[in-house]
Amino acid sequence: MFKKITRNLITKVLKYPKIVIILTTLLSILLISGMGFIHQDEDLKQLLPGDMPSIVTFNEIEDEFGNFEFMYLAIGNIGESVFNPEVFNIAWNLSNDIEQLDECDEVVSISNSTRLYFDEIDSSMVISDLVQKMNLTQKEIDEIKEYLDKNNVVKDRLVSKNNDYLNFLIRPANSHIYTALSDSIKQIANRYTDNDDSYKYETHMGGQSYFAGIIPGIITNEVKILILSGFLIMIFILLINLKNIYAVLLIVITTILSLLSMLGFMGWVYHFTSSKSFYFTLNNASMPILLLTIANSDGVHIISRFFKELRHSKNKITSIANTCKHMCMPIILTSITTMLAFLSLLISPIKGMNGYGITIAFGIFWACLLSLTFLPAIISLIKW
Repeated sequence: MFKKITRNLITKVLKYPKIVIILTTLLSILLISGMGFIHQDEDLKQLLPGDMPSIVTFNEIEDEFGNFEFMYLAIGNIGESVFNPEVFNIAWNLSNDIEQLDECDEVVSISNSTRLYFDEIDSSMVISDLVQKMNLTQKEIDEIKEYLDKNNVVKDRLVSKNNDYLNFLIRPANSHIYTALSDSIKQIANRYTDNDDSYKYETHMGGQSYFAGIIPGIITNEVKILILSGFLIMIFILLINLKNIYAVLLIVITTILSLLSMLGFMGWVYHFTSSKSFYFTLNNASMPILLLTIANSDGVHIISRFFKELRHSKNKITSIANTCKHMCMPIILTSITTMLAFLSLLISPIKGMNGYGITIAFGIFWACLLSLTFLPAIISLIKW
């Protein structure tokens, strides 16, 4: 029965090659359009099993008390005192701008901190704002400096040791918006960098949540470099072995369609299910290069066998038919076993790996489908 199905598939592909090419291309484009729904997740807890005692405790604490990870923003210049009216005005504006962000839960800075002092008139302790307004005089700023010098615990949180940087502690609203928050803070802080003619102050960011926020961008850049390097190496090796530009081009097109369709599939599944298993995390960075090697192998098997058959029969259609007849079973069986291997990740305790297994299994399936339909159909239309 399996041989009958493959024989009918081969017949249809060779009889209607243009229709096969159009259908597979349109389906691939439809899948690829889902890439716009890919959600990159910066929550590093997703890389660990959700039932780990430490993760469970961490989540309970976060639910009870809110997010306790901070981003840190420092502004100033090395060797220049921040205790001057211009820097204090910047601090006031920065705090207000960042507090208005939806992704921000709290900002702690010198402009919104409080101070405790003894009121000799009322003989009582009084709490008041450390900075009560903008446009402070130098005398008022010197009084603030004097208070901070006497209260090192407060000063250490807000001012650097050499008095040349002001520190801002920014608490994100939750652990899933680190990237958006860090990008927004950068945009606000860039108004006060050396690129602005109005101000000549440096800004620096840090903190665990900040690093978590920039990881998706780093992952994206690294994956692009990895894929590009992989393709260049693949093309070089294929040219040496196949010695035919058309053959190499067909394998590359099939591989690219498989790769992009896999990523689009991941985006579509997340769009319709909103499942955290289909977040694109650090774990998923290896998916493209894995599928690249698998999809490339399917194409190489088809092309190599076709050239072998063509040398013997000298007839293109007969060669394609014989190629598919001999290669359908091995390619399908190897694809199925590889898919099952990755689908075994469904029982992984790491939630992100469940989606990883399903996504790459689909990519293998699509690479197999294109290799047995799209690729032979194009081969039949080219004059070899």
